[in-house]
This record gives sequence, structure tokens and C-alpha cells, in this order.
Amino acid sequence: MNNSWNRVIYKIWSPIYDKIFNSGVFLNARRQIFQDIPFHSNQKVLFVGVGTGADLELITQSDLDITAIDFSPDMLKKAREKFENSSIKFLEMDAQNMEFENETFDYVVASLILSVVPDADKCLTEMMRGFKKRRRNNYF
Repeated sequence: MNNSWNRVIYKIWSPIYDKIFNSGVFLNARRQIFQDIPFHSNQKVLFVGVGTGADLELITQSDLDITAIDFSPDMLKKAREKFENSSIKFLEMDAQNMEFENETFDYVVASLILSVVPDADKCLTEMMRGFKKRRRNNYF
């Protein structure tokens, strides 16, 4: 995979992505994961590769400070439309080169991202850089 190819693929996928990945076994597995995360009020949460926002739909706590990034403007547009009246910050950004300070987030959520970025190691390093040190033992 490369980033140019990812833009093309996710432009095609964006209209139908939720029909596949926000249903059935995919939805049930993600729902269980989010039920087990011990979020607390005002925590900062980063969603890397947020896509159409399918994971955001599973967050029941409304008092989180959520930032959601994606490389695909088409996927990000779908997510923004779903959450247009929310305080979620949506940013077009490469997960391999995130523009955040070190140790910014209490949680970093990255569903199905490492298999599609050109350099999974670089992406994982960027995600780890974003974790607050006191939270680094909380991986989901």
C-alpha cells in the first residue's frame, strides 16, 4: 500500500464502507472492545484512521475530548457528516506523521489501520508517541 493508492481505494470505499464494516461480526467485536475501555470524563482520545466514524458511533460517553484523523478526505467527510453537531475535531492527517505534541492523549484508538498504511512500524511509533506516559499500559 502507498498513500496515493489509499486515497483512491478509500474514495471508492467511502459510500459503502459502513454497510460492510459497521455491521455483523465487525460491529460486534468493536462494540465489545469499547464496552471494556474505562473512559473517564474529559479524557483526550485520538482516533487514528477514523474512516467514516464507525468506531465513534460506539462511544457512549459524551464528555470526552475526541480528535479523529484520517488520510482520506472522502472517508473523513462521511465521519464529519455523521457528527456535524458534536465537538469532535476531525483532521485530515497521515497516521505515519501526526502533527501532535508528544504525550497528548489518554487513549489512542486505531481500528484496522496498521494493515493499510505503507509503514506500519512508523504508524505504531507515532501512535505510541501520542500516549501520555501514565497511560501507556492501556492498549486497545
